[in-house]
Amino acid sequence: MKVKYLGHACFFLQFDKYSFVIDLFGDIGYQQDFVKADYCLTTHEHFDHATLTRTEFKYLIDKNSKEFPNFLKVIPSYHDEVLGAKRGINNVYVIDLDGMRVCHLGDIGQNFDLQFCKKLGKIDVIFVPVGGKYTIDSKTAKEYVTAINPKIVIPMHYKTKSSSIDVATKNEFLSFYKNTLKVLQTFEISSLPQEMVVYNVDDSNF
Repeated sequence: MKVKYLGHACFFLQFDKYSFVIDLFGDIGYQQDFVKADYCLTTHEHFDHATLTRTEFKYLIDKNSKEFPNFLKVIPSYHDEVLGAKRGINNVYVIDLDGMRVCHLGDIGQNFDLQFCKKLGKIDVIFVPVGGKYTIDSKTAKEYVTAINPKIVIPMHYKTKSSSIDVATKNEFLSFYKNTLKVLQTFEISSLPQEMVVYNVDDSNF
């Protein structure tokens, strides 16, 4: 799987047969690159996750979708700690392709929930928000990561130098782990490590 970080919570994923772009954003202090993909996934309808002006795609998967390809699992979650009363529902996506199960948690904001983790099943690579305020914070993110126990963890939805979103940086989350790896903005996952690794993705462009 090839991965390109596009900023905020947005990633482009290229598998053997299909490509995906997840959570495209509007103006958050910098402009998102134009991207083409087979599938466009939006976890919820906020402007920083569902602005589709700089993209071209074949299929859109969003909150109104009723049918999904057999390699995509959709698990509803809450965008806040009060059962969606403040910010509604957030769809979590699990992509199962090329012998790898990849999970994007979107703007999950609910308190740690072990039953929710069990719904995800086995996860190899997880994209997890860590900035807090609008999502889980770094401490709750660590709880989820510990319970899900993926092989590769990729933090997202955190403060960068150009971002106008008022959230925390990824520094606290990274400080919880000794086994971290710096990777470029575009990288490839061709095999999984034996022990869990947290990827510190280059965000210097954002």
